[in-house]
Amino acid sequence: MGRAVIVGGAGIGNYKKIRQELAEDDYLIFCDGGLRHAEALGVRPSLIIGDFDSHPMPEIAEAEDTEPSAEPAAYGQVIRHAHTADGTEVIILPHMKDWTDSVYAAKEAAARGFDRLLLIGVSGGRPDHYFANISILNMPELRGIEAWIMDDCSRMRLLAAGQSLLVEDDVQYFSLIAFDGPARGVTVGGALYPLQDAEITAEDPYAVSNEVLPGGRAEISLKEGKLLVILID
Repeated sequence: MGRAVIVGGAGIGNYKKIRQELAEDDYLIFCDGGLRHAEALGVRPSLIIGDFDSHPMPEIAEAEDTEPSAEPAAYGQVIRHAHTADGTEVIILPHMKDWTDSVYAAKEAAARGFDRLLLIGVSGGRPDHYFANISILNMPELRGIEAWIMDDCSRMRLLAAGQSLLVEDDVQYFSLIAFDGPARGVTVGGALYPLQDAEITAEDPYAVSNEVLPGGRAEISLKEGKLLVILID
């Protein structure tokens, strides 16, 4: 169906780099505090979602569709659906809820049928939110969706058993971290440190800061488990 881009409220230093990654047909989901990046990115939201505890709520048009919906949420709360005066869709989440705004946004993107997902403004800052945002890549709803997290210096993706990834030589370093248990049958070719049917575990994180051989590209694959692949630009 296309790509959804989720913009979170964490810091963005290199707006030029992020702007170059965005495409005209991206569906832009801004999460609460992520709205502070809209002007610097030079884009308008396609959807705004959040409980607005870190950014003022956009002005909502006086229209019938701003009334609270019957959609249930945890703790007896409700999720409201509305539109701004310029027609931008807004999903207003309750303050008392189980998931962060970014998790809700990822679930919404998957429910709307997007087959690619990019998360920006979700790394750095509070470590609890950062680690939770990385875990978004492992959500069941995102199976079959190519999902990346991007920030000023890196890109990361979760690679599952049977999948492979090509890494070009314009990447400075790439690292492989076992995620959700041991990763087995890990093979890396075209790199300074090649691997063949290796095992990577959380207890032995040795596959950090590998390099693509000059003029070539590295290929990463695995037979069992999951790998968090981090590319350092």
